[in-house]
Amino acid sequence: MVQVDVIWGYGFGSGLATAATYQLTKRRDGGQDTMWASKYTTAMLLFIAVAFAPSGLWLLFSFPDWETMQVAHVLSDMPVWLLVAFGVTSITQGILGFAVTRWLVQRGKPYLGYLQSVFAYAGFFFVLVHGWDGRGYQRFFSEGYEVFATWPASPTFSDALSRIGDWFSSPVALTLAVMTVILLPLVLWMTVSWLRDGQRTAVAAGQLDRERSVGALIGWYFVGTWVVGLITAITASVIIHFVGWWIGVPITLALAYFGVFRTGTGVAWHVYRQWGLPPQQAGQPAANAARHPASV
Repeated sequence: MVQVDVIWGYGFGSGLATAATYQLTKRRDGGQDTMWASKYTTAMLLFIAVAFAPSGLWLLFSFPDWETMQVAHVLSDMPVWLLVAFGVTSITQGILGFAVTRWLVQRGKPYLGYLQSVFAYAGFFFVLVHGWDGRGYQRFFSEGYEVFATWPASPTFSDALSRIGDWFSSPVALTLAVMTVILLPLVLWMTVSWLRDGQRTAVAAGQLDRERSVGALIGWYFVGTWVVGLITAITASVIIHFVGWWIGVPITLALAYFGVFRTGTGVAWHVYRQWGLPPQQAGQPAANAARHPASV
């Protein structure tokens, strides 16, 4: 969807840079490739430009009301410059996410680099769950504007479940399923292979105790992106529904910091360590890890 694809693109770019953390760290002190000479940048760009961005444009041209979260009802409602900007920003946000995370990794803050993707997925799901008016999930689970217009402002739980179930058999859902079959294996293959390549080098250098299995890396990938992001978004939406934006946002940020993002205790920190990423600031000897833990 237009409102979330730019956030998702940032998350993809950041996540792929995180997967290459050990490789980026290794190049830090000498003989370092520039970002644009790196094979990891090239691979990320190919994924974003050839697979991710076109999928968003396909959905926009096929289902303009759904892709714009029921804001534009037909393609002609949008100016040409907006269509072009959407295609371009899906790519530029991926580049930005990769560049920011790479910059943080190479300056000794790999965990903060990893958190860029966590922030992105939390924002991505918040827009889908809550949106700007508390009806984000209704906009998502409506095939088109005509269906969305029939939602009551506060539907019952059974009514919402029924409408969500109907959406899964819609052309939009079927198109998303086909795209998922293409995109998901690509991003998982890149992420896992880069992680394992880096871990292999780290194990040989005594920086890591062992390589993580493919199954474990895939499982923790979903936990660290989809599960953490969705639970954070739902929690934020519920709080804001009850107490409003002015009180709900500070409460949500405090809970997210202590429960999700905080170094050493947050859920995101636990996922980060399960990925076998550096327990200390990038570039520091493994022997000094206990004295110099990674920090935000």
